[in-house]
Amino acid sequence: MNDNKIISFDVIKINRDCRKICTCKPPAYEIDVKNRLIQCTECGAYIDPFDAMVEIATNGERLEKQLEELIERKKSYAKEVNELYTKRFRLKKFRDLQNCYLKDLMPYCPRCEQPFDPTEITSHSHKNYCGDYKKKREGESE
Repeated sequence: MNDNKIISFDVIKINRDCRKICTCKPPAYEIDVKNRLIQCTECGAYIDPFDAMVEIATNGERLEKQLEELIERKKSYAKEVNELYTKRFRLKKFRDLQNCYLKDLMPYCPRCEQPFDPTEITSHSHKNYCGDYKKKREGESE
């Protein structure tokens, strides 16, 4: 046999315009340690190990961003729940005041501790303009 004989590889062609076969988002990887292959169990396509690592890293970054967004959303929901609880607490106080008034009971002023008739209230102010009230509320939230 002649070792200097030229071998032709005309049976192999390179197609550089071909797209990746696996388009699963996210792919479900299965590692074949014996043959050192990675296969997507969703579509059955074989994936280059480097491409699989890039996809895993990219997916990890995406998951971190989603986690941060979920944490922010949780904080927002917690704040909203606290506000609703405070409103519910206040409404209960007003219902209690009404029920007591219907039983001919009068509330006591929290400042002078003297009873007063709620029907004598002549005006109202927004809570943000009440200095003592605002200070008390800020002290409770800390």
